[in-house]
Amino acid sequence: MDGTPQTPDETDWRAVFAGLAGGIASALQIGKVSGALPLLRTDFATGVQTMSLYVALISFVAAAIGFWFGTLTRRFDPRRVSQTGLAITAVGALASVVAPSAGVLLASRAIEAVGFSMTATSLPLIIQAAAARRHKALALGIWSAWMPTGIGCALALSWLLIEGAGWRAVYAVAAVALLLAAVGLQVFVPGRRHATVDRADVAAPTAILRPEPLKVTLVFFSFSACSLIMLGFLPTILVDDLGMGEGTAAAITMLAALGMVPTNVLSGWLLDRGAKARTLFLLSLAGIAISALLVTSSAVPPAFRLAAILMFSITTGVTPGVVWASITPLARRPGEAPLLSGLFYQGAGLGQVAGPIAAGWAFVLVAGWHGAGWTVAGFVAVALAAAVAMRPTGE
Repeated sequence: MDGTPQTPDETDWRAVFAGLAGGIASALQIGKVSGALPLLRTDFATGVQTMSLYVALISFVAAAIGFWFGTLTRRFDPRRVSQTGLAITAVGALASVVAPSAGVLLASRAIEAVGFSMTATSLPLIIQAAAARRHKALALGIWSAWMPTGIGCALALSWLLIEGAGWRAVYAVAAVALLLAAVGLQVFVPGRRHATVDRADVAAPTAILRPEPLKVTLVFFSFSACSLIMLGFLPTILVDDLGMGEGTAAAITMLAALGMVPTNVLSGWLLDRGAKARTLFLLSLAGIAISALLVTSSAVPPAFRLAAILMFSITTGVTPGVVWASITPLARRPGEAPLLSGLFYQGAGLGQVAGPIAAGWAFVLVAGWHGAGWTVAGFVAVALAAAVAMRPTGE
């Protein structure tokens, strides 16, 4: 069976938002770590290296085998794969709630990483299947809001619960959300929204390794590196350079993540109305580079640095919306859509691994946070080169 959806005459918005809910529940597992890290280090008496591995495990799995999950999705019903992924992630999440040691915590994270990758590569197919042709880009733009929304909600949960109930309570809520999302897919998403394909198509996953999909993947790789650098280091920058309290810095970071959501959706809306993918990429990437340099520069007045955070949030939301919406025009034949989803996801995972490592080296070399800003600018330069090389249609 193939993961490429048949196009309905009318958009099933219930299925679109059920798929989005599954993505948000998955992204909670990313965001839940941020608020819990200091407590995890204390409770398990672990060093920075162990916690860094814990944080990076999901990205490592995405970087290593993200494309394989795309090949898995096109052989089975995307809803079934998504529900299985949510269930596996829930097993890992529930294990982390009762983890007695750092070793068990790491093992639970590895389980989460496998389920997370299954879900993240299959849910876009559910979204695409539910959308009428005139709404496909908009629906996938809505889907692209899953990560910032989930991270923002997790940070809000931490703010509400972690001081009174502890990190295990936050983790428990995040685990329950996964199970509810799986039920939502069962209720609102019809199964087997795809058609059969011939054996030749199923046997040739490398068919998508063409210039245009690879250019989009390179953009997503660079974007993901930039996004994780900025959101990962932003609280520390606000505390170190602007003298903010940790609570205020966390709140601003939460708002920066949630601020991406409107432009996630806007990008899909614009594409449905004729905007060119390449143009949107170029505008978004330029905004990311400029805002990152301003945020990380100690020579810029604090008010302008805060304004640059808003600029970063707004411009960052565009790129993922355009990337996920590219699945429809880039899929030339049945079976390519899930492979493209896996390819893009693996590119994002590679970027999430490479970005923080490169920024850490730059911080040491230049002895300041402006090194992170120039690292972002370097990744943006790579993405801009890929975007400029795209065909004018962005297809």
